Amino acid sequence: MRKQVADDLGVGMSTRNKWITAHRDTDVVSKEDLSLAQENDRLRREVRILKEERDILKNCSGPLPACARYKQPVLCCG
Repeated sequence: MRKQVADDLGVGMSTRNKWITAHRDTDVVSKEDLSLAQENDRLRREVRILKEERDILKNCSGPLPACARYKQPVLCCG
């Protein structure tokens, strides 16, 4: 398949490989896809933060709650 592509383009395999290497990290993404990817990243961050906050609130009972690990005061443990 790769050889066929190089032959179809009229170039050698080394030239084809150089082109692939040069453009491998080039993002060819539509604006809509880029927007969706950015929104997914934002939502993943938000979910991570919410899970951390939930875990802190969940662990705020007992003599030495897990939230006491943090240097900053946590209101739920007051």
